[in-house]
Amino acid sequence: MALPELASNPARFLGEEDASACGQWQNMVSDYRLATSEWMQKSDPALPSSQWSPEQQTLFANMVTVMSENASTMQQIALPTKNSIWIDFAALAATYRRAYVQAIPTYMPADNYLDSAATELMVAIDEACQATGV
Repeated sequence: MALPELASNPARFLGEEDASACGQWQNMVSDYRLATSEWMQKSDPALPSSQWSPEQQTLFANMVTVMSENASTMQQIALPTKNSIWIDFAALAATYRRAYVQAIPTYMPADNYLDSAATELMVAIDEACQATGV
């Protein structure tokens, strides 16, 4: 965890030393977007699993592996950086992603917030990487 006193002295949490990991992260985000594009286009987050069509059931079932692998990859990229803020954000994103995966069999519309939280954290790191210019 980041030290509370750092809040009074804000600074970028990623720097040039993170360039290699940022490249890996950006590739991971791109791959994830590609792997989930059909699911994003064809799924209806307002529909509970009890009302899914067979096609939607297949879409969500396919996402279990994609999302589980994404959660693991986020942590695998962050851990070697030794950047405690990045590691914390990646762990939190992975936790939300895994919670969403666990919710899929009994999905309710409120479960979509689990995916949103994971995705927003993933994108926040991606954009922080872009802010470093790498």
